[in-house]
Amino acid sequence: MNKFNKVIFWCEFPKEVDWKKFNKIINFKISVFIAAKSKKEFFYWKSKIKSKYVDVGVWPILSKKDGYWFSGFCSKKSIDKLFYFKDLKIKIDLEPPIIDIKYNIYNILKFYGRLLLTKKSKNNDYLNERIIKLDKNSEIILSGLPLPSFISKIYGDSLKNNGNFYRNYFIYSTLMPKFLSPLTNIYYTWFIKKSIRIYKEKVMFAIGCIGHGIFYSEPIYKNINEFDKDMKFLLKNNVKNIVIFELAGLMNRDNPELWLDKIKSYKS
Repeated sequence: MNKFNKVIFWCEFPKEVDWKKFNKIINFKISVFIAAKSKKEFFYWKSKIKSKYVDVGVWPILSKKDGYWFSGFCSKKSIDKLFYFKDLKIKIDLEPPIIDIKYNIYNILKFYGRLLLTKKSKNNDYLNERIIKLDKNSEIILSGLPLPSFISKIYGDSLKNNGNFYRNYFIYSTLMPKFLSPLTNIYYTWFIKKSIRIYKEKVMFAIGCIGHGIFYSEPIYKNINEFDKDMKFLLKNNVKNIVIFELAGLMNRDNPELWLDKIKSYKS
């Protein structure tokens, strides 16, 4: 049976994590990337992690006013905030600026339909130049949506395998209607195979959602069996590096130990 080489957690809501409990129950090697707007904030949350099993990186975020995620739609001043975290392990989320909506498939499709009619964002080249420069001194994961390149390049997610960085794509089954699962699984299978062909061992895929995201209205796993099904889907498609979205959601589930044990059972 295939196993995962790396297990990584995004932690978007460190305030919602019971860190004492987490330190007590984690018993296998993982990485955790903590969302933070400043280096000071990151080191504060990093100090909460006492376990020898956990490697810690930073997930830079912006204010919602500035877009929250990084893209070519951000100002150059906002893009340059990535350099606050130089020399750290960094996860950079490449997505269009956040919008104030209730999460549902209709609103998301409407948003991306409008995006297709948008011209290339003005700071795309600047964003990519700054990431390439940062990549020389920092270990970077570029995280993005599993979209065709003709869409993702509109907002600046267009770097291929021409750097030291890793790539991550989210395969969040809970965000899609159940009746579309046969179609989305075909698409995800194609996308995973294409990405592995391009990035080889330097690609990872995220599954979710275990808990809410920044919209606070995202659909989540109903039970651990749905979560298990997604892990098996990645293994079936020869994925070696898995990302879990996200740590606070897992820790606030009933019996988080069971969820961690399930992940551990698939870790090499």
